Amino acid sequence: MPRTPLGLEARNLVQGYHGRPVLDGLTLEAGGGVLGLLGPNGAGKTTLLKTLATTLPPRSGDLRILGRDISDRQALRAVRRRLGYLPQEFGYFPSFTVYDFVRYCAWLREVPTSDIHAAVTTAIERVRLTDVRHRKLKHLSGGMLQRCGIAQAIVADPDLIIFDEPTVGLDPQQRLEFRDLLRDIGQRAAVIFSTHLIEDIAAAADTVVVLTAGTVLYTGTPDELSQLAAPCSRGDTAIERGYMELLTRGLTC
Repeated sequence: MPRTPLGLEARNLVQGYHGRPVLDGLTLEAGGGVLGLLGPNGAGKTTLLKTLATTLPPRSGDLRILGRDISDRQALRAVRRRLGYLPQEFGYFPSFTVYDFVRYCAWLREVPTSDIHAAVTTAIERVRLTDVRHRKLKHLSGGMLQRCGIAQAIVADPDLIIFDEPTVGLDPQQRLEFRDLLRDIGQRAAVIFSTHLIEDIAAAADTVVVLTAGTVLYTGTPDELSQLAAPCSRGDTAIERGYMELLTRGLTC
C-alpha cells in the first residue's frame, strides 16, 4: 500500500483566540526534509504548529496535510495516523512507564497491534531511553521526559513530524544527538520544528522560515539567512547576525 504524500500546504491561514487574530493570512508549504521555524516571542509559532498538528481547526483558509484536505473528517483521521507531534508541554500519566506511554501514543495513532511492540521499542532506542524503558515517568529527569516526548512523536515513522521547542531540557550532548535524529528523519519524512536556538537551525534545517506577527517574513536556506548579515548586525555567528538583521532591518546601522 503506497504511503501518503509528504508535506503540507497552507493558504491564507487565519487563526486566533477570543477574537484576537494570531495568524493573519499565512501561506506556507513544506515538503520532505527539515523545516526550522524561527521568530520572536508572540510571532505565532506555537499557534501555527498547533494548527498544522490539527489540534486547532483553522478559523479560515485552506490546509492540506499529506495531500489531504483536513476539513474532511475522514481525511483528518487518516492524516492523524501519519502525523507525529510534540507540543511545548505534553500531557502524560505519571504512573505510566516510558514503554507504556509510547505504546499508548502509538495506539492512539492506530498503529496495528502486530507492529506496535517493534515500533515502540525502536522509538525508545532512537532517543536512548532503552535502559529506563520500565521506569515510571514521574521518576524521570526533565531531559529524559523530553526524550520520551520525542519518542512518542516519532513512533512508527510518521510521514509528518512536528516539534515545538524540542530541545528544551536537553543537555548539549543530547541536543547533538537530537540534531542527528532530525537529519535522519528528514531523509524520509517531512519535519517541522520551532526553536529559539539558532544553532539548531543551522545544524539540522534544510529550510528556514521566519515568522513575525502571524505572517511569514522569510523563507530560505540557513546559508541564505546567514548572507543577510550586515557588518553592524548583532550576533555571535553568521546565521545569528543574518536573523537579527532580518528582524531589525534598517534599524541597526
